[in-house]
Amino acid sequence: MLINFIGVLLINLPLCVVADILLYGYSEPIALDDFKDMPSAFGGEIPYEGLQARVRYADPADGCQPLQPTPNYTSTLKWVALVSRSNCTFEMKIRNAQSANYDGIIVHNIGSDYIEEMSVKNATGIEIPSVFIGYHDGMHLKRTFSMPEGYYIVITPDVPFNINTHLLLPFAIVVAICFLVMIVFMVVKCIKDRRRQRRQRLPTSALNKMLIHKFAKGD
Repeated sequence: MLINFIGVLLINLPLCVVADILLYGYSEPIALDDFKDMPSAFGGEIPYEGLQARVRYADPADGCQPLQPTPNYTSTLKWVALVSRSNCTFEMKIRNAQSANYDGIIVHNIGSDYIEEMSVKNATGIEIPSVFIGYHDGMHLKRTFSMPEGYYIVITPDVPFNINTHLLLPFAIVVAICFLVMIVFMVVKCIKDRRRQRRQRLPTSALNKMLIHKFAKGD
């Protein structure tokens, strides 16, 4: 019964996931790194299979002026602009990236790795997806895509299944349940043993009827 309960618990346990940016090399089949991000609730949606693209650090870096257009823009190669926070609204940065034919935009924080959800006053006409990341992750992406080696990112709507993280909470719950069951079993056993010992004792009335013989010194 306990095993069935644990199985039902694990099946129905919700997995809390957030969007992720995965870094790949064209010669590497597995992700080289991943960065936590916060997707915006407006604009285009991140495809279920993820948005695969190259990253270009914006010029100007804050994205508050019209951006340099995407290099060698084609329908098969997507580009994402990486811009810094501050100096203007998120809406202006996103619209400037969209006007320069970028397929998405990543805004990194300044002096902090705190990530937050971006907001705009008017989302009408915004069609590209946008995400927000921490400062150090933004600098890491900037350095990576400034090198000649071929890299690309995949912005995912959620983190791919990771056995090391997704099973940690269920495992902890199973251990806690087993520990509680063990404690309950020990308490019940202790109570039963105590009652059994009390039943084996003679009642007070029987003890009073017993003959008492007192021995004197030397008997």
